[in-house]
Amino acid sequence: MDGRTVDKSSRRVDEKVDLKTREDGSGRTRPRASFASARITSVPSRYSRGGLWRPVLLSGPSAVQFGYSAVISWTLDPAEPAGYHRTRHRLVGAEDWIVGAWSGSASWTAEVTIPDLEVGNYEYQIESADGDHKLWTTGFLPATPGTFEIESLFTLIISNVHWTIGKTTLGVLYDTNAATKCIISWKKATEPLWNQTNFTTSFHAGGHSHTLSGLTTYTVYWIRIRVYDAASNEDWAPSETGYYLVRTHSSSGTGGGYVGIVT
Repeated sequence: MDGRTVDKSSRRVDEKVDLKTREDGSGRTRPRASFASARITSVPSRYSRGGLWRPVLLSGPSAVQFGYSAVISWTLDPAEPAGYHRTRHRLVGAEDWIVGAWSGSASWTAEVTIPDLEVGNYEYQIESADGDHKLWTTGFLPATPGTFEIESLFTLIISNVHWTIGKTTLGVLYDTNAATKCIISWKKATEPLWNQTNFTTSFHAGGHSHTLSGLTTYTVYWIRIRVYDAASNEDWAPSETGYYLVRTHSSSGTGGGYVGIVT
């Protein structure tokens, strides 16, 4: 060995060796080395420009259910390059991940929708690539996946609608799948203004029966039913844009009535 030492703060060393002689006990001369101090040349960080890009989360990720979809959102540190984003998800306990597509543009704020989910508990992670879409992150984040739950959505439904048509009355029977009350909107087909009757019976599920009275004989009416529950869920029959077309009996009682749906 030549006895060199290196300054620990240095990665590059310029050496300058000055060989001199010294005399040992035998009278012979041996070389003696002296060294100049080492000089540092810095090495770029692995995560600096040109290396591996690592995104920094400022907020999120968080997941919110919309219908049977989940919207995943998070924000990256704007001091770093803008990123492309994607997610992966799976039902808790499942073996395989479902990996989404990359976003179409680079940004620091991401909002990714995972559509068409079934009811259940999910885990998810996010991933970002830099603005060049070439340098990858250190993997999916967070290291421990986040979770979200897709709950079954309640839908209020009107079914089995039947009309009883009298000379000056119109009765309606229908079923609902939850406790509801009813509002019926109605008007003569030849008039612009609507009447509205709010049936203030107690909330109840199953069969409902209501009667409009004081109608004009042998007249065509437009009718629409709206039911609503205590949580403000609602449904319309036939729909929010459709109406029942109803004609009352003739004054002699020998006429007929009909019900049709116009949308």
